[in-house]
Amino acid sequence: MFKQLVLCSLLSPCLFGATDFVRDVKPILEFNCVSCHQASKDKGDLRLDTYAQMLNGVDGEAVVIAGKPLESLLYTTTVLAADDDEVMPPTKHMHVLSKTETEILKNWISEGAQWPKDVTLKAQKHQLPAQIDFKNDIQPILEYSCISCHGPTKDKGDLRLDTKDFAFKANDLGERCLVPGKPLESSFYTLMLLTEETDDDDMMMPPAKARKKGQIVTYRETAMIRKWIEQGAEFPADAKLQPKKRPSKEIATAGISPTELYQKLGFEKLVGKIQHGKNYSNTIADTDVKYEMVAIAGGKYTRGGSEAGEGPKREINIDPFWIQKYELSWDQYEVWQFNIDIKNRPKTAKQINPNDAAADLVSRPTGPYLDMSFGMGKKNRPAVCMTQLAAKAYCMWLSAKTGHFYRLATEAEWEYACRAGTTTKYYFGDDASKIDEFGWYYDNTDGDGYQERGTKKPNNWGLYDMHGNVAEWVLDSFDPEFYKNGTTVNPICLPSKESKLNPGVEAPWPNKLYGRVARGGSWDDDVEDLRSASRKLSDPEWKIRDPQLPKSVWYHTDATAVGFRIVRAARIPALKDLHQYWPSEEEIIAIPKR
Repeated sequence: MFKQLVLCSLLSPCLFGATDFVRDVKPILEFNCVSCHQASKDKGDLRLDTYAQMLNGVDGEAVVIAGKPLESLLYTTTVLAADDDEVMPPTKHMHVLSKTETEILKNWISEGAQWPKDVTLKAQKHQLPAQIDFKNDIQPILEYSCISCHGPTKDKGDLRLDTKDFAFKANDLGERCLVPGKPLESSFYTLMLLTEETDDDDMMMPPAKARKKGQIVTYRETAMIRKWIEQGAEFPADAKLQPKKRPSKEIATAGISPTELYQKLGFEKLVGKIQHGKNYSNTIADTDVKYEMVAIAGGKYTRGGSEAGEGPKREINIDPFWIQKYELSWDQYEVWQFNIDIKNRPKTAKQINPNDAAADLVSRPTGPYLDMSFGMGKKNRPAVCMTQLAAKAYCMWLSAKTGHFYRLATEAEWEYACRAGTTTKYYFGDDASKIDEFGWYYDNTDGDGYQERGTKKPNNWGLYDMHGNVAEWVLDSFDPEFYKNGTTVNPICLPSKESKLNPGVEAPWPNKLYGRVARGGSWDDDVEDLRSASRKLSDPEWKIRDPQLPKSVWYHTDATAVGFRIVRAARIPALKDLHQYWPSEEEIIAIPKR
């Protein structure tokens, strides 16, 4: 990955000398400041996403005065004591900047606060860790992107990075690719900054050919590496790294098909029958993971709202169903990622039962290459970042585990359950000032992430967090004409399987991969986005941090405010309609090609 060359002469002055805004300052602002100070969120009426907006300051007071860091709030507020109410970033939900980071801001301002006019900053939703951990933060980057060319089986450029001794070994000229405490003197870092458009292809690392094949180091990973080196480049002496591939993003199709599982569980015998009863709770077999379901009686309601994309208001008929009392938690979601049944039977001294194999064969996501909670915590908190397909596959797996037909809610069912018999903007009325009692949103979370489930008041039917915390996947795709012309009995708006003109490729709008619907609003939304009629549509930006090609079919890496809750159908669908509720084989095959 790296060539042992005399780098200083080649890279000066572009990588050394004066503070460089894009290289040095931009990551600090994007990871620590812009999430609260941008066009969509401008806390304190301050924006830091463009040079012009930064110059506007706050109430006429400049936050940056070129050449005068001690008179610039952008710097002075970052060096206050951690317990000071005015310190930035606020320590209620974030950690203070390191001394290295504050010194970079100080030097940048002292040198004139130069900011290329064409550079607009984009918020990175979560800070880098205060202390970089080699095993969790750095080792995966090395094993995914470096060790295949610089490891035990290959040492391009006479460089190995698989052990501490090799990584810090000097070449014949006395140079090292890693200089603890000095990232700008570490070619391991500086060569990652080169780009195909502006720099020497031969020096860029990973090389251009490797990048085109998906072997890249992401923006966050590059920033992580810099901070790791700044903190001393800790590398355990006993670590022995091996080349690894980033988790494949193709779906495994070798498991049990939806049709086979449907037939195996005997659902054909239940078609046409209504099975409904009381609220209940259940513990997933062979785990201590429990979930609670609320019985929702069938009935009529008026769906829709007056805002753009929410109409028309129309009376809808809904069959009875059960819906999860709380949003699905991390512990409920993560048990799905492991074959917890057959291989654990010897440990639990239990006999294999007929559903074990079926549950273990339901396709699961490959392990995420980073922590999908992004430091927001997992205990009693909602799972996020999964695609709609992953949520549907989870429901299929839970059906195999329990023998009950689980799925996502339809959009019509979700709104019916959210309203809980009300016709107002929110299930507590029209007065948005009361929202703090019922939901988590941007202002009362400080835009810093989801909260513990069930800590706000429920609606009239005992459902928690239907307004806010995380938006929730439903089965539908968005079509502005659907509710004008579609059925009024248990409606569901689905995308077509594929384009008739180009098989294997998604159909044109509105039947496309994005524009899938999530409901309820989230911690990252404003109050009006939490209304009962409001909807959120999936977007390609939900995968920006996903470095793989093709993009993941299991994870939306940037959808940190989207989760789901499960529904149990009181009426089992006919086999011919199964594709509406569980992943179809056609969907599984087609998605990686989109």
